[in-house]
Amino acid sequence: MFAMVFSVPPHRMTRDIRLVHRFLLASGRVVPVGERFPAGQPPPLDDLRRAVDRVRGLFGIAATGESRAAGRSAAAATGR
Repeated sequence: MFAMVFSVPPHRMTRDIRLVHRFLLASGRVVPVGERFPAGQPPPLDDLRRAVDRVRGLFGIAATGESRAAGRSAAAATGR
């Protein structure tokens, strides 16, 4: 069974990471080679709440307002 699972490639396999590059450029986290970084720092990423909600979804647990509030308060406490 193991060999059979790994002998079938995924339907869509790509190494195209243009979306990642576009996000990083748009957020000010990278610049094209030879250009200067803009003054200041980019805003912090707020992915904790989304990650918690996704993990809850994997286990069939609905995202609650409490988890969202906890994510916001944790982000505020750490300055993120």
